[in-house]
Amino acid sequence: MDKGKKYILCILIFSFIVQSAIILRTPDIWWDEGTYIGMAKFLFSGGMSGFMEFYRPIILPIIIGVGWKIGLNPITFGKIFSMICGLMTIYMTYFIAKKVHNQNVGIIAALVISTTYYFLFFSTKILTGIPSLLLILLAINELANNDLREKNVARAGVLVALAFLMRYTAIMIIPAILLGILINSKKVKETTLSSVIAKNSVFSSPEKDSKYEYAISNIKVFFATFCATLAPYFIGAYLVYNDPLYSISRAISGIQSAEGYFTATAMDLAAQIFQQNPLLVFSLVGICYYMKKADANKIIILAALAMAVFMIANTPVKVLRYTIIALPFLSITAAFGIYAILKKLQIRKIKIPINVLTIIAAVIVLGAVLVYPKMPIANPSMEEIESIYNYPASNSIDGTIITSDPMISAYIDNRIVVLGWPNYTKANYEDNKRDSALIFVKVCDLRCPIDDSGCEMFREEFVHQIKEENRMIREELIDNCSHILLESGFYEKS
Repeated sequence: MDKGKKYILCILIFSFIVQSAIILRTPDIWWDEGTYIGMAKFLFSGGMSGFMEFYRPIILPIIIGVGWKIGLNPITFGKIFSMICGLMTIYMTYFIAKKVHNQNVGIIAALVISTTYYFLFFSTKILTGIPSLLLILLAINELANNDLREKNVARAGVLVALAFLMRYTAIMIIPAILLGILINSKKVKETTLSSVIAKNSVFSSPEKDSKYEYAISNIKVFFATFCATLAPYFIGAYLVYNDPLYSISRAISGIQSAEGYFTATAMDLAAQIFQQNPLLVFSLVGICYYMKKADANKIIILAALAMAVFMIANTPVKVLRYTIIALPFLSITAAFGIYAILKKLQIRKIKIPINVLTIIAAVIVLGAVLVYPKMPIANPSMEEIESIYNYPASNSIDGTIITSDPMISAYIDNRIVVLGWPNYTKANYEDNKRDSALIFVKVCDLRCPIDDSGCEMFREEFVHQIKEENRMIREELIDNCSHILLESGFYEKS
């Protein structure tokens, strides 16, 4: 094994250790994690267990559902899958940077992303962001190829389609993919950014006709495999909802309706990213070098970064985890910026230590400085909360459960009805209360938009109604949040 492979192996081992430490310190699952597990159970039980949120993509629930169906714990299986995707994303960041630049830049890029705490944190969560990003990186790897063949383009079409089915916003990477197909239709020499685009444009190439035909042929191949991969999904949506775009339109309206709950701006997110890992500041240097002297593959990286930034800036809900899509490209450009500065300082060769123990020590020290101080601890009240989640199983209650908290679906196999605060809460409760065995409400889940003055009164009225109509089992204040568990006043045991 050469020194470069030893180094990347050490980085992956370090990342795995940090991931494991995060899980041990923060074993709690999140709202979205509970939702994907609930969807998995719904899909693989014929609707008899869990619940379905029709506006979410289905690939992740299908993967988790397969594990659950064969008897694996869905939380454990889901987290292992997420950790593997995180480690593979680190490796693909290294591999693409190595292909575009050299092995040293690849190692630096892997080091940068692996010491970015929030990336490692979210790689332990059962969420769609990192698996979707991994598929995007695999697609870009197919196109960052001076000897571009139809088989590369075909595979890229399949991978982008799967990334879309994992996370709908992945479709915004398509302009960068198409640019990659155009400029890599034939080998190009290193030159300025403008001349690369000019020389490789289908409208300005001296071999215009052949270039045009080849580029169009590749684009047709891309969209053929892209559409063929998506066709079963859209046909299924049409058969179920009479609208092939039903889930996507619901997702768009859902994300827009959530905007009022968040106040962060794009500039706030940019500041948070650089705070998470100051090494990412060097991406600004790398981008400047890219603009000054670029080849086709560098332009693909720039285009992917530009589309990721565009998506982040235009997403109504601006939270840090949505910026993960930009991290590999920021890490690659940051690594190149660091490498270029070292070369400017007359360091002709970046020496990689031969002694593997020295490498491990260096990575762990850097990781400890950048990662450990930011690591949260487990919720001390989680055991108490889990006792509520496990109440139906502990008391052999098989009926439907109405809840504001989808995380309960990760612990039990009952059918779940999520209240859908605030738009569908009243209707969901009224439609299902006579068929439900339990009602579990966390009042803090019933959050009100910042600009909705009537929401708090509606919440108080709803909480009063469910207490009046049902029999109290327990009400506890946990983490300053009222947890209410009720036995249905309408349900009759069969």
